[in-house]
Amino acid sequence: MSGGGGMIGSERPLSCGLAFPYSSKSSVVKSRARRGLLYSDKGFRYGSASRFRVSADSRPAGTEDRECCATSSRGSVAEFTASPELIEALRGNQNSQWLAPLAVLISATVSAIIAWLIFRHTSRHNRTLQRQKATLDLIAARESDPGFSLAKTKFNEQRDNRGFDGFLAGKPPSDLREHVRTIINDYELIAVGIEFDILDEDFYRDWFRTALLTDYVSLRPYIRDVRTFTKSDKIFERFERLAVKWGGQPVDPGRGTACPKYYGR
Repeated sequence: MSGGGGMIGSERPLSCGLAFPYSSKSSVVKSRARRGLLYSDKGFRYGSASRFRVSADSRPAGTEDRECCATSSRGSVAEFTASPELIEALRGNQNSQWLAPLAVLISATVSAIIAWLIFRHTSRHNRTLQRQKATLDLIAARESDPGFSLAKTKFNEQRDNRGFDGFLAGKPPSDLREHVRTIINDYELIAVGIEFDILDEDFYRDWFRTALLTDYVSLRPYIRDVRTFTKSDKIFERFERLAVKWGGQPVDPGRGTACPKYYGR
């Protein structure tokens, strides 16, 4: 550094965005950093400071102080020592400018996640209510249908008295065949509604699990015979899958009795 306030030396930018000149002057007026303010033990000469740079002295790395100097617009020089704590504080000031946008981003993200969770919970709850209502309406309509009630009565009589093993081969009356088909088709329809999330499985199972499994066990020979005739294992597949899920056994894959009468042939 030359007299009259001229500055010489290389530049090194600080993380805070300011730059301080490296001073090679041997004698400096030391200053301290207290409460974030720099002041000189011998007083500063006030003026509009031009530029600042960290001074590079010959002391080894890790020393406690760094020599700095400031030049006023009057050409006077005030030299001081900046402690590492002050430099870290200046860096902290720069980093702090990112905290506010980051806090806003985090807050917005958390709010969006909470809103999505609330929406999902509400949607699931409403969907459950809709399924339960659809299931209840189906049950009520079925129980109030005289034709279904008659079919169920005839079905129960056949199930409890003679069963369905060889039922179709025995050429039963057409009206009895239709009653049986009404009941088993109803179970298949229920299974389809549950599988496609139209009906509520838990709601229906609480009401009809025992009845469904009882009827399924008695209908297994009937399903086997129909599959034998149609050469398709897809017949009443969803009814079987639902019954097995609730505790039943799969239909015997063995060959059943031919039953052309089932389709009126």
